[in-house]
Amino acid sequence: MIEAAILNVNSATLLRGRIQRIAQYKLHCVGTSGNSYKVALYLNCAGLDWEPVGVDFGGGQTRDVNWRATTNTMGEVPVLEVTGKRMAQSGAIFDVAGRNHRQVRSGQRR
Repeated sequence: MIEAAILNVNSATLLRGRIQRIAQYKLHCVGTSGNSYKVALYLNCAGLDWEPVGVDFGGGQTRDVNWRATTNTMGEVPVLEVTGKRMAQSGAIFDVAGRNHRQVRSGQRR
């Protein structure tokens, strides 16, 4: 029997015997942030495969040294994670996500 801690299979994860889908985009966000909302709205309206990752902004999560080292050195939200790479600033996120979305729809993406 395969020990199923984590097994990647075509953008899915086998976890404790269940296959669980992994979203292409992960949005580290705060529910009360207008910038987080704008990015989430765009991802949803564009029909992109994404999932929210809640951030405890009020509780100081973004000021934590570990969070800044792994997620965003500036301690800002939203942060969009795509294939292990992270980007901040909603304007930059719109630019990159928009270009990727247009390429996918036109069949140009490699």
